[in-house]
Amino acid sequence: MNSFFSILKQHLFFNTFLCILIILSSCKKEDYIEPTKSNTITNETARKPAPIFLTSKFSICNSGTYTNSPVGGGSGYTDIVSKSSCNVIITSALQFKTVLDSILPNNTTLTKIWIENVIDLFSVYSSFPIVLPSNIWLVGARGSLGSSGAKISYPYHTGSFAFYITKDNVRITGLRLEGPYGGSGGQSTTDRGIIIKNNSDHINIDNCELYNWTKAAIEVNQSNITNIANMSLDINIHHNYIHNNNTASFGYGVVIKRGWANISKNKFESNRHDIAGDGDLLSGYE
Repeated sequence: MNSFFSILKQHLFFNTFLCILIILSSCKKEDYIEPTKSNTITNETARKPAPIFLTSKFSICNSGTYTNSPVGGGSGYTDIVSKSSCNVIITSALQFKTVLDSILPNNTTLTKIWIENVIDLFSVYSSFPIVLPSNIWLVGARGSLGSSGAKISYPYHTGSFAFYITKDNVRITGLRLEGPYGGSGGQSTTDRGIIIKNNSDHINIDNCELYNWTKAAIEVNQSNITNIANMSLDINIHHNYIHNNNTASFGYGVVIKRGWANISKNKFESNRHDIAGDGDLLSGYE
């Protein structure tokens, strides 16, 4: 009798197990939801690529203007600004400071400033950064008739940045921006060439050479952005030669802290990180 009941229990167990297998095999993969993760947002699910409507906004480097421009700009660049088209001609550091000081922050007239020779910022500025007004272009001759472009030099460490962009419609083109140190060690200061802040929009950094910046040649840090709706959609960093920004722990060619930028057709060389981002949900680059 005992053996009969033992055999019966074995059959019942086997049939029950078989039924469970049949039921599970009939379920679709998408029908199954793991209860412990149903309402959990992980870093992997939160940090998705930016929506397509953001990336589709950037078409500057796909336009006909730049079709034949070389990577890194320079000789052969097809959007060089001529000296004759500029409003102001700068030949000295003192003149550079005087002109910038005379322009109101919310300047409404496009002002193109042509820069010649070497501008040593420390010879006329005692504090940094230099805040650029709206509707201003800083222009050099890089790529024109073999020119390497006027040089703006920032030769000493301050832990700050040379140029501070918080307004719209700013372009820096055809210039060399030289930082204080191009080595890989021995320095821990956070000098940056250009920082783009606030909701500044319609920004172009193009056809420049940027080198020797201890933290970053260019930093996008629009920390006041709270959602995609107020994100700037027209920050363009293209056709530049960005090199020798390689200080230990920093050394970024371009770093995105918060905000979105189109980084296209630049030549990067000898940087600790050519392009870096901190993974913020409201940051990225194309």
